Amino acid sequence: MAFSPDGRWLATSAGDTRHRQYRPREVILWRLEDLQPVRTLWGHTAGVQAIAFSPDGSYMATGGASQRSASHPGDVRLWHLPSLLIESSSMNAGGLA
Repeated sequence: MAFSPDGRWLATSAGDTRHRQYRPREVILWRLEDLQPVRTLWGHTAGVQAIAFSPDGSYMATGGASQRSASHPGDVRLWHLPSLLIESSSMNAGGLA
């Protein structure tokens, strides 16, 4: 879970939960003004484990777990918030510096 720096958005994920109403590979973007879900973002290969906003609030990074094991790196997605499109995607995030 992460709040945008401007206080407009909340991003949540179910992580590794086994509850059927939640999908762990998805991130839900909520508008805090009225507490309504605006968009469900997906694309990770396993459960989303981390969410962070850029300081100016125009990007959101999400990190997913590995499908293989905890010792293997997962994936990272960089979302452009005005368009809600994936700007960048990296598999094997352990190689990022």
